[in-house]
Amino acid sequence: MSGSTSSSAFDVVLADDFSAGYKVENWGYAFNGGTYWNGAFTWSADDVAVRDGTMQITQTRHGDGSWTTGGFNSFKADKTITYGKIEFDGKVEESQGTMGVFLTWPKSDTWPVDGEIDILETPGKDVMHTTHFEDGNGEHQYSSVRNQSFDETRWNHYELLWLPDYMALKVNGDVVAEWTDAAHIPDVAHGIGAMGMVASDADGWMGGAPDGSTPDVTTTHMDNVVMSQWDGTAFDVAAWKGGGSVDPTPVVDTTPKTLAAGSGPDTLVLEVSQDVHQGAAQYQVLVDGVQVGGTFTAGALKSSGQSDTLTLKGDWAAGAHDVEVRFLNDAYGGSATADRNLHLDGATYNGQAVAGAAASLYDAGTKGFSFTEAAPVSRTLTAGSGADELVLKISQDAYQGDAQYTVTVDGEQVGETFTAGALKSSGQSDTLTLKGDWAAGAHDVEVRFLNDAYGGSATADRNLHLDAATYNGQAVAGAAASLWDAGAAGFAFTEAAAAPAPVVKAGTAGADLFEAEAAGGVFTGGGGRDLFVLEAGDGHVTVTDFASSTDKLVFVDFDREDVAADQAIEGGVAGLLVSYGGDEGGTVFLQGVTALAARDLAFG
Repeated sequence: MSGSTSSSAFDVVLADDFSAGYKVENWGYAFNGGTYWNGAFTWSADDVAVRDGTMQITQTRHGDGSWTTGGFNSFKADKTITYGKIEFDGKVEESQGTMGVFLTWPKSDTWPVDGEIDILETPGKDVMHTTHFEDGNGEHQYSSVRNQSFDETRWNHYELLWLPDYMALKVNGDVVAEWTDAAHIPDVAHGIGAMGMVASDADGWMGGAPDGSTPDVTTTHMDNVVMSQWDGTAFDVAAWKGGGSVDPTPVVDTTPKTLAAGSGPDTLVLEVSQDVHQGAAQYQVLVDGVQVGGTFTAGALKSSGQSDTLTLKGDWAAGAHDVEVRFLNDAYGGSATADRNLHLDGATYNGQAVAGAAASLYDAGTKGFSFTEAAPVSRTLTAGSGADELVLKISQDAYQGDAQYTVTVDGEQVGETFTAGALKSSGQSDTLTLKGDWAAGAHDVEVRFLNDAYGGSATADRNLHLDAATYNGQAVAGAAASLWDAGAAGFAFTEAAAAPAPVVKAGTAGADLFEAEAAGGVFTGGGGRDLFVLEAGDGHVTVTDFASSTDKLVFVDFDREDVAADQAIEGGVAGLLVSYGGDEGGTVFLQGVTALAARDLAFG
């Protein structure tokens, strides 16, 4: 542990910032299949994925109450070291009964004889650093350091120094754990990785099994992994412990980078560059106080005139949003050419330049700017199929994203999940047209608000408003409602019973008698002397071949003064519309007839 070293003391074996997704050539295949020895969970490759530019492992509770989680390790891709340095950024979401672990595992996959280094474990929301080994009797032993000097639920930088007779861990540059007994330090090839764990009721050291307070999904995040093999040359541990640089002249990749993080329809693009000294500049980005992605490492040099492109995706609500760029690792060597700095060269939001975004960070700290999301316009949406139309008018109060909702009719969801656009304050509404073939009678409608959010004030509150509804063009009474919390509002509409089909009758060449019915009818005399009998309660009647002075209309219980006639067109055919009896009577349309003679009418 004496002497000093140069940059040649450590050779990079693995470097991955996950910007290209999950690389099997670096990590092999994720753990999959098999129940863990405590019986509390099974391994699933579905719980391992690169999201938002970082490696993520989830612990997932399924609908039947079972749990799965995942893991990965570079030893599966034959990427290992025997002594050296391992660095990465990481954070762990904690909850009752779940745990995230960053660890090394032996290439031999033989435990405990070939050891294990738990760089971070979080049992029972605690923080623990542990080395596992086998004693002279072949029994499993371990040496742990418990630590609460940092917040493991936030992004931190971890650095493991692993030498034959000395092993130590730094978090954010501070030494938090050391081991000096060579018997406690692995001496065979190990890979780096991470995994999740779920406790059983018997796992008291983890605080017991998940309960009702445990979220259905918790996540462990890992990023910017570098694993380097020690070449055996002398190394100055004291300088390393005191903050001295292990590598005074590190090689920095200054190729401009294209990076991405987050998800959603909106796009915030930052142009970033750096001044390099003893390593590259690292930074984080927060929007409205919420970090987007992990810790980013700059590439492009300011002096080259080029910039990295960092694309951040989100679903930001209408209004102004504050952006913070946080420079993490300032370094200064005493001159302008020995100074690590970060430069924000510019920004665009949804393709438009953001004024005032450019800034230079010459010291560790934060620079900020803001962008504005325009108020959304009303949306026109359609779902379902059929002859009937239920039209909903929807608006929202937006906060940190738009309101989302579903609609069911008689318990059956129509369409997918809808996203509101129009703001209640604008006086506009979205138009959602739901189509269906609903039977006669009453039908229950439920509008379910899915994603309520509240920021502590009336202007920081996401709500959903059902402004009105119509069914087949008629307003639905009592439909309007406001949903201030996640949940459902309901109303009902009525489909009228179908009218009876009109009667169709055809006569003969001789005289025929036609009597109308409540359903009305279409009558064709056929050429003879025909009588068409009409009385109160009959529906609308059409006569296709009425012959004036030959055929007769016979009105039962009505007088001549109860009858009126006007020219009309029905179904594209001109004729004479005869009305009788006002509200108590009915109507007859005589196709092709222009006038009636007195003898064409009879009263009985």
